[in-house]
This record gives sequence, structure tokens and C-alpha cells, in this order.
Amino acid sequence: MPEYALAALWIVVAGLFGLLVGAAAGWLSWLDERRVPRAVLVGGSACGATWVFAVAVTALVA
Repeated sequence: MPEYALAALWIVVAGLFGLLVGAAAGWLSWLDERRVPRAVLVGGSACGATWVFAVAVTALVA
């Protein structure tokens, strides 16, 4: 398997994990106060932070 295929696989896994974490954070935030804008911001921030963490780990490992 070429090295770029393995990197692409990790990118997809990190993207899906980030979406899952962001959705969970947004949903929990919405349950707290029932405010959609806050839930969207919290979920988006959690998703973005997960992606940044995944990129940092990938750079550290590669």
C-alpha cells in the first residue's frame, strides 16, 4: 500500500471522528440551554479542535 494511501485513510478517520465529536458537543450544548447558535458554535469549535489535534499528531508521527 502506498504511503499516501495510508495518509488519506488517517485523514478520513480524523475527519469522521471530528464530526462525531463536534456533533456530540453540539448536542450536549443544545440540551443545556436549548440555544441553537450556541450549540452550533460549540460543536464547530469541538470539531475544529479535533481536526487540529489530529493534524498535530500526524505531523509528530510522520
